[in-house]
Amino acid sequence: MTTTLKGMVSAFMSTRRLRNLSPNNITFYSQHLNKFLDFMESHHPDAFLEQIDHTVLREYVSGLKENHSAGGVNHHIKVLKILFKFMVEEGVIKENPTKKVSRVKTDQTAIATFSNEQIMAMLKITTHQMDFPGIRNYALITLLYDTGCRISELLELKVDDIQLDEKILTVKGKGGRGRVVPFGDRSLIGLVKYLNRRTTLFGKDGVLFLTKFGDPLTRRMTNKIIERIGEKAKVENVRLSAHTFRHTFAKNWLMNGGDLFSLQKILGHRTLDMVRNYVNITFKDIQLQHSKFSPGDNLFM
Repeated sequence: MTTTLKGMVSAFMSTRRLRNLSPNNITFYSQHLNKFLDFMESHHPDAFLEQIDHTVLREYVSGLKENHSAGGVNHHIKVLKILFKFMVEEGVIKENPTKKVSRVKTDQTAIATFSNEQIMAMLKITTHQMDFPGIRNYALITLLYDTGCRISELLELKVDDIQLDEKILTVKGKGGRGRVVPFGDRSLIGLVKYLNRRTTLFGKDGVLFLTKFGDPLTRRMTNKIIERIGEKAKVENVRLSAHTFRHTFAKNWLMNGGDLFSLQKILGHRTLDMVRNYVNITFKDIQLQHSKFSPGDNLFM
């Protein structure tokens, strides 16, 4: 058994790859662990695994706070907890030092989401573009908004993962966990139009979302597309990214009367606590809901 930190990180990454995780997940683990390896090489080059205790880890976390947001620091802590749990399970160390390393408190402020007017403005931009990218972008935006899927999940979709008759997608979520996600009529119209054009140009098999040259879209390309469309639609005061659509879907699902348990299944979260942390409803939203469902007002209706 390899007992150096670098060797254990390598062994850990091998187990991640064997689980058939997405390339994005592999990159996520690799980048975070490489940063930890760099820290150990610079600050504790001669430390044995048993000497990496909670004080060393807290020193590492303290340094992260200087250049990372609370959420970013927590990502690093999460990866460390998984790594050291792996080492305990492998019998390399007896105690898990990350048990004494707490996650950083984050501000529970509501994340800005797209308004209905902003969504419609962006869709209007794409409906005026009748070329392949325009038709693709319409289908992509409607799916992002209508399903709440992670951008990585949509970009990994194959054409065969779509069942148009039943209006469902079969996506591979985090940890390789598959789930079925429904979509609505507007998304169906956009998908059918896109698939017809895609089949004519590139055939009916393979990755769903392609560039105009027939290559798979990447996350970076997609966010650039969303930025460009949002700027043309004059969308302001909200982050122009694919992930904002996921937050918008979650908030609007609840605002439209959807239940938390169904939202958990659609988003692909294991627990309701994760969903509650994900969705922050603003006071203005609460006021709007109260105006609809006020027990006092409805008493006399």
